[in-house]
Amino acid sequence: MIKNIYTPAGCRLLSKQTGIKISGLKKLFNHNIPEHATSMDITEIETDFGAGKKIISSYRTKNNTLIKRITKDKNNNITEISEYSDIPFNQHKYREIKRQRFQQEQKTQNITEKLFVKKQNDRNIITRVKLDIKKFSDGSSIEKQCYEEFSKRNKNRKYIETIAAKNSNEKFIEKTILTNTANIEKLKNDPFLFIRNYNSIDFVKEIFESAKKSHNLENQKIKLKFINIPATKGFAFSNCISINTKLNAKKENLVNTINHEIRHQYQKFLKKQLGFFNFLFGKIPKNSNLSKREIDLARKFYIADIFYNPNSLNRAQYYDNFLEIDARKYGEKALKEYTKSSEYLKSLFPNSIEKLFNT
Repeated sequence: MIKNIYTPAGCRLLSKQTGIKISGLKKLFNHNIPEHATSMDITEIETDFGAGKKIISSYRTKNNTLIKRITKDKNNNITEISEYSDIPFNQHKYREIKRQRFQQEQKTQNITEKLFVKKQNDRNIITRVKLDIKKFSDGSSIEKQCYEEFSKRNKNRKYIETIAAKNSNEKFIEKTILTNTANIEKLKNDPFLFIRNYNSIDFVKEIFESAKKSHNLENQKIKLKFINIPATKGFAFSNCISINTKLNAKKENLVNTINHEIRHQYQKFLKKQLGFFNFLFGKIPKNSNLSKREIDLARKFYIADIFYNPNSLNRAQYYDNFLEIDARKYGEKALKEYTKSSEYLKSLFPNSIEKLFNT
């Protein structure tokens, strides 16, 4: 006699074990087990009316808080990894969920979800930000994003939804915005709307390209590197900029740092366009496309470079040098634009918190 009958979707529970203790030795030989996990649950589910099977391992802390879930198929292949983090916020709750799915017809599917639950007048108001990226084997992708606010008792859902397609070179080829709460033209002009929920690495790559474009450096060969050097947020050297995503934990810091370092590359580019001998003898380069403003700026960069020492503790040689003042100006300008974008989104969803829009 079958105790558990199939659901309309063709699934039924086969077995469930809960509270299985995890030893330190087991963690040592299984890198999938989270560091703070002390127990796990194992659930077996039959799918497709018996043709398939799912084994779900759920890892929990000593407080029984779910922090990770791994799903495998009947052949013991991992099909989904989900990671959870719950952060208390005053009397409310903030949660982040990251899912990675592995499917045959698609390379991967990555889902990032952030929720903030605010208690108000005996009801929960939920603000959710979700990004769903489906990457195909040719490198192209479809990205769906949603900002929404709702409560279970109230059917009036406020939302912004975006749909984007990227080609195999990871360039946007189509963008769509749907909303019932925002100024659509304002959203269209927001350079961060489609990318602000990317992970740090992908976010940096997008900001790097847009910063190059804003400085007319698209055709210049500038490399982007990721570093983990203590006390160093980023630096520009030769034809490369290096970024530390750990020290720039917030995306607003990444925007500032990348635009700052790209500006240093622009300074180098403008000096090269003018040429050292033209600077030295006060001449204008032949067949130059430089404007008078750009020539004057290039001369200022040359003069500042004579006294510039990025490794000096002398304020005049580094912090107060014109090269640094100029780079800070453009980093802070980009930061101001990003902050304005974040604040506008926050204003549309007043029951949310800033963390939803700047992580």
